[in-house]
Amino acid sequence: SEVHVHLHVQGEIHTVKTDASANIKAGDIIRVIPAPDKIHQFDPETESAI
Repeated sequence: SEVHVHLHVQGEIHTVKTDASANIKAGDIIRVIPAPDKIHQFDPETESAI
């Protein structure tokens, strides 16, 4: 199973999908190192993939 984690980074909100076993709780400070081949970006107005 997976969990969607919402991150606040420099005034922007990002969503990261991770394994549920990561045991992340609201307020935790975490380090995220994205795999370039797993990044998906969307236009915030149209929600279309960029």
